[in-house]
Amino acid sequence: MFYVIEKGHRLWALAKRVYGDGNAYPLIFEANREVIKDPDLIFVGQKIRIPRAVPAPPSLADGHPLQAFMHGPGGPGLHLSGVTPQTPGSGPPIKSPWPPSSPRHTGPR
Repeated sequence: MFYVIEKGHRLWALAKRVYGDGNAYPLIFEANREVIKDPDLIFVGQKIRIPRAVPAPPSLADGHPLQAFMHGPGGPGLHLSGVTPQTPGSGPPIKSPWPPSSPRHTGPR
């Protein structure tokens, strides 16, 4: 589908009207890189392509492997039962990724 930009139009409002979500404006911007150089700068008379919406990901139905992660005992999120908390600094030292001669090196020399 093609669309001609009119005075006062914004990609966000167009995405809201077409996809039901203004935050989907990057779909329109990416499909029109040869015409639109900056998503905040569109001009009256520009003819742009309106891509089909990307299908939503499938829902996590009961039995899906991620269902336990997302809705496990104790609420949503990762559950770390059986993990012993550690005091900061009690673990093994971490080596600096920077060589000792690097200006970013902050560890002992």
